[in-house]
Amino acid sequence: MKPPVMKEHELQAQIVDALRASGFSVYETTAYRQKGSSGVDRGVPDLLVALDASIPGQFLGLEVKRPGKVRYSSIEQEEAAKKGHIVVVQSLGDVLTILATTLLEYPFQLMPALNDRYRKFKIICIQLDAMPRSEVVA
Repeated sequence: MKPPVMKEHELQAQIVDALRASGFSVYETTAYRQKGSSGVDRGVPDLLVALDASIPGQFLGLEVKRPGKVRYSSIEQEEAAKKGHIVVVQSLGDVLTILATTLLEYPFQLMPALNDRYRKFKIICIQLDAMPRSEVVA
């Protein structure tokens, strides 16, 4: 018997909770779109994650999709993903990989707080057993 597939909003809540528990600032845009606000353009990702205060204006744009085939909600969203403006994530492990890749782009000395938050996030992922230990990025 297959385990139930997590719904997209459940996965997003898990990701947001884990990121915030790790010290990241996370801004959610989905609530505004669901309420019918015209203040959020098509293609804007579900989550904006602030990286570090030492690098003002640096965010990760995360579009949360349930595991399986990715279906974009708009042409603008698909184009943003193709251009690399947003990253599609389908698990906590995907977020961990994106954070690890981002850390490789910046000198460690410039972002000690980001490195600390990344380590905390990695521990939360392991505690939630959200990914196989073999996939944990150093």
